[in-house]
Amino acid sequence: MRTTCTLFGPPSFFVRRSPNSFLFSVFLTLTLSLLSCFFFSFLLFTKLSEASTTAIMAAPSSKTLKNLNGKWTMNKTLSDSSEPVLSLQGVGYLIRKGISLATITLEVEQYEGPPKPPNTAADVVTHIDIKQSASGLSSTQENRCFDNFPRDHTDWLFGTVTGRSRWVSLDEVTDEFLKKGWEIEGEGQNFITNIAENKEKGWVAEQVWGFQIVDGERRYCRHVVVTKGAERAQIRLVYDFNEE
Repeated sequence: MRTTCTLFGPPSFFVRRSPNSFLFSVFLTLTLSLLSCFFFSFLLFTKLSEASTTAIMAAPSSKTLKNLNGKWTMNKTLSDSSEPVLSLQGVGYLIRKGISLATITLEVEQYEGPPKPPNTAADVVTHIDIKQSASGLSSTQENRCFDNFPRDHTDWLFGTVTGRSRWVSLDEVTDEFLKKGWEIEGEGQNFITNIAENKEKGWVAEQVWGFQIVDGERRYCRHVVVTKGAERAQIRLVYDFNEE
């Protein structure tokens, strides 16, 4: 008969320890260790999330449609779901779900310069080049030239699209959803409109960009309307400013 001396009790006290008891002790120790690791990992994740949230803010007064330079992140809480618009545009179910879970980031470079082909004029126009990234998915590049000339663009998400961009006043916007809710900052053509058409899939998307007061804070927003025949979907996208 094998006996072991316990750590507690008189030195002369001996107890019998079964193999099952030993295995249970090992299992309990490992379980508690794993739970501790999970708990502290959760705390670390929470702190990092709080730090990330703190770094994101509403649009500062220096940010206008004349200066969108910097990094912007779509605020999923304040924005409408993109599901109906993407579905009407023919984006597949799995990609739509991936986009709904992803963090959408815009890296914006805005500048003035000569127009791009096919426009051969010598005028100086606004350019806005945007790299749009979705965590876990491939990024897209959108280079807009504000001369209202149609230009083709092809990417993995929307296929081949013919788009044109220009400055407008709200009086020039006819759709009620596209023209409502904006902060009027200055006079004249101080809003941005984009029209994109996918001839193969049969949809047209029109956007108006500007700034709105959302939950008491000034934020960069986009109103988007997509039509396909008699079908229509509309959303508002709200962005947080991250950094210059």
